[in-house]
Amino acid sequence: MTLIYQAYDLIDAILQTQFSIVTLLANLDKEDLLQIVVYTDKIELLRSFFGNEPRVHLKYISKEQLQIWRGSINFFHRVKIEILKDAAQSFPGTLLYADGDTYFKSSPRQIFSKISPQTSLMHLPENSLRLGRDPLSKKLSRFVKKNKFHVQDQMLDLGPETIMWNAGVIGISHDNKWILNDMLDLTDQMYRLCPKHTIEQLSVSYFLGRHTQIERSDEVVAHYWNQKPAYQAQINSFFEKYKTLPEALTNLSQFQFPLPLAPRLSFSDKCRLQLRQSWAALF
Repeated sequence: MTLIYQAYDLIDAILQTQFSIVTLLANLDKEDLLQIVVYTDKIELLRSFFGNEPRVHLKYISKEQLQIWRGSINFFHRVKIEILKDAAQSFPGTLLYADGDTYFKSSPRQIFSKISPQTSLMHLPENSLRLGRDPLSKKLSRFVKKNKFHVQDQMLDLGPETIMWNAGVIGISHDNKWILNDMLDLTDQMYRLCPKHTIEQLSVSYFLGRHTQIERSDEVVAHYWNQKPAYQAQINSFFEKYKTLPEALTNLSQFQFPLPLAPRLSFSDKCRLQLRQSWAALF
């Protein structure tokens, strides 16, 4: 079993990944045979923190390689799929990828056990494109409805009913690693026509959903993509105080997790709430 991270360029991304690994190690037993691989251009910085921790392996990626992995479309999030493809060639067995802006609430063993040739993992389902009420979902729904895509000479049934999953976590079995090439192909085709930051996520969601059953992993992994500033402030403070891995593990309970955001109300829910408040004011 191999857990993959990417952490390069920005110090914030490095520290987020560092914190995610601390929470992961805190939830592992000593007998867990999990190797953690970080693709990074900051080898020395991460090595100075993780020291001789045998489960953490650092794999150097140069700026030149990162640019190649962005492809001809020069897309930042395309790198994620290329890293998974490289990891699939380098490490046997099941792969689990996690974004740096995550943390583990419990042992990953229970989600690793879900991954099979028939089952893959992502973080959680967001919505079908057709039912999404945000402007981006509406745009993507129109986009896939009016465009046709072909991969390996087959026309894809990509349409507004496609479920968009959050790609902060991706789990894929060894038998299904061939799908990664198709994900890259579709990502390149779509991004040229619709250069939105979630195009890689849509491609991953489509192909994993087409060939496997996707299971959610948010019961084990939290993904704070929508609260990064608040978490970054706490992460910076935490590592200013606890500068080594043993200190961080011992004092993880001192970390001040930001309160979760209140769920966003739909327009109809807002109307109903305002109506109830108006009636309450009358009596």
